Amino acid sequence: MKFLRKVSIFLLALTMVFMFTGIVGCGKSATEEKSSEKAVSEKPEENKELTLEERAKEFKGTKVNVYYAYGGWDTIVEEFKKDTDIELVGVDMSSGEALTKMQAEKDNPTMDVWFGGGDDAFRQAAGEGLLEQYESPEASAIPDKYRDKDNYWTGVSLVVVGFSLNKNRLNELGCEAPKTWDDLTDSKWKDEIIGSNPSISGTAYSIVSGIIEMKGEKAGWEYLEALDKNVNHYTPKGSGPGAKVVAGEFTIGLSPGPPEESFQEGSNISFVYPEDGTTWWPAPIALVKNGPNVEAGKIFYDWCLTEHGQEILAKASPRTPTRPGVETPGVIKSIDQIKLLDRDFEWAGAERERIVKEWTNRFGG
Repeated sequence: MKFLRKVSIFLLALTMVFMFTGIVGCGKSATEEKSSEKAVSEKPEENKELTLEERAKEFKGTKVNVYYAYGGWDTIVEEFKKDTDIELVGVDMSSGEALTKMQAEKDNPTMDVWFGGGDDAFRQAAGEGLLEQYESPEASAIPDKYRDKDNYWTGVSLVVVGFSLNKNRLNELGCEAPKTWDDLTDSKWKDEIIGSNPSISGTAYSIVSGIIEMKGEKAGWEYLEALDKNVNHYTPKGSGPGAKVVAGEFTIGLSPGPPEESFQEGSNISFVYPEDGTTWWPAPIALVKNGPNVEAGKIFYDWCLTEHGQEILAKASPRTPTRPGVETPGVIKSIDQIKLLDRDFEWAGAERERIVKEWTNRFGG
């Protein structure tokens, strides 16, 4: 019995030795734990997300090549360089021209960023593998409906279609300004309205497809028939109606955003956002796939989406910013002040050929 008691005591002592050894060998002393915690607390700077200004320093003096279809370009270039010390080198091209150029240069692109234009061309470019996927750290502030779901582009502003008005002609007619699309079918506006041709103009197609979406196929075409009775003629370009209203030739022009003249103090030009629904499309920014300075191009991309960048863009080219809450100049309204139509752009793109053909059959080329 004594022997068994001694063996038990020995085994118990041996177990305690191993337990203590494990604690010492595998664990950390209180001093070591504090030292480790201190080391972690001293490293937050390594994981801190850099600001746009800090990231821009890496590309100081770099030139970013940009296809652009956007007003106020010189102002944008100046303000961006002031903020980042990065130079923008721009080539002014329409959406179709830029798309054709990128298709030709697919294997050896010369540009880094595509800025402004019609979203339909950007959708096509993304499908053809011409754009770089990029989720900007600023993109979360932009509502989803103004962004590509796969992060190939983000809308920087909205091209919003409304009524440019010549107030002098309104006074001569003794009429109040129209507030809705339905107001335009009143016979008092016969030959006082000017529009553009949807077979050529993106603005015009936005109007036609938007009306059909808003009212439905049958009622939409009936409305367009009624509107046509008051339209004097259709210009080739979407900018034509606004220009002719400014020139005093017509009272109402269906145009993409307020004419610059409407910003002048005492101007006889005003702009109406239709209360029953405003048709629109996003003007995007995207990165050209495998562009020579795409990483620097990301700085411009991000800058355009910041609150500060959005304010600069709105002043340079009077448009509604896509970032909510951004202060807008003059008669420009922010997105929370406009009743925007709930557009289905994929439907509009797929149906374009059919709708344009129908419009041409009804109203001529």
